[in-house]
Amino acid sequence: MRKRWASLGWERSWLGYPTRGEHAVPGGRRTDFQHGYAYWNAANNTVTTSGY
Repeated sequence: MRKRWASLGWERSWLGYPTRGEHAVPGGRRTDFQHGYAYWNAANNTVTTSGY
């Protein structure tokens, strides 16, 4: 997830700053940001981002 955030431009990206540390969710891990989240899917080792 950190690599994805970096590739988007860190805190200057549309995600903004993290608001919660990485935490477990069903099927993987998630980090919440000011304007969305990054989700790591353990089944296929991919990271997706989504906005609020």
